[in-house]
Amino acid sequence: MIVLITLLIVFYVLHSVLAAQRFKQYISTGYPNLFPYYRLLYTVLSAGLWALISWWFIMRHQYHYLVTPSTALSTAGYVLVIAGVLLVAVSVMRYGALAFTGIDALLKQQQ
Repeated sequence: MIVLITLLIVFYVLHSVLAAQRFKQYISTGYPNLFPYYRLLYTVLSAGLWALISWWFIMRHQYHYLVTPSTALSTAGYVLVIAGVLLVAVSVMRYGALAFTGIDALLKQQQ
């Protein structure tokens, strides 16, 4: 459980630091050639770390429940997961999938 908590802390701290405006300004002024790929690198790093967390949770986690999950609690959990996935999907579609992931920087470079 300590490993899972540590991975989650690392993920969210890294997410907060990389999303901070001051860090983005630092990258844009200190590494101007890297900055167009900043969002892509951020996406790859976040997805990789989240995949590691997911793998750890699914494959290595032993379930110790504080309360035995009832059907209602399980259903509520599934509803929240579906709502979260839908929210992410709508956000990506509204922002633009290529811009959201940073792939548009690669496509612009190839032109």
